Amino acid sequence: MAKRKVQPTPGDGTYGNGSIEEGLENALSEMPRSGAPRKLAVEDEAMLCALACSAPPSRRARWTLQLLADEMVRLTVHGTN
Repeated sequence: MAKRKVQPTPGDGTYGNGSIEEGLENALSEMPRSGAPRKLAVEDEAMLCALACSAPPSRRARWTLQLLADEMVRLTVHGTN
């Protein structure tokens, strides 16, 4: 007989990121990660969120990822390497 994979469920303590055991504040906080560094500074991330929530450019019904990327390039300072 094949082993069944047990799926975590809400309320059993194995679901999500440990918010039950470690509290809501821990569940909502950004923990350090291994791997690649952040692509956006905290300030730039806030700017991107505000931009995405703002009205789209004229003659556009909504923001696309490409429009957001182009506008972020226009609005932010870029270092030259």
